[in-house]
Amino acid sequence: MLNLYYRFDSDHWGPGYAAQAASAVVEWALRQGPDAPLVAVMATNNPASARVAERVGL
Repeated sequence: MLNLYYRFDSDHWGPGYAAQAASAVVEWALRQGPDAPLVAVMATNNPASARVAERVGL
């Protein structure tokens, strides 16, 4: 199982670092195991993380 965890200081929220990291991991995972399930798990009170997951196709 691959677990991508990120946590940025609030001074660095917004420029897209999380989306860049998530996108790179999704691309890598699809190359390594294209048939393996890929899911996103996040706190229900974190809409920004949900947007990142949606943006990268999860």
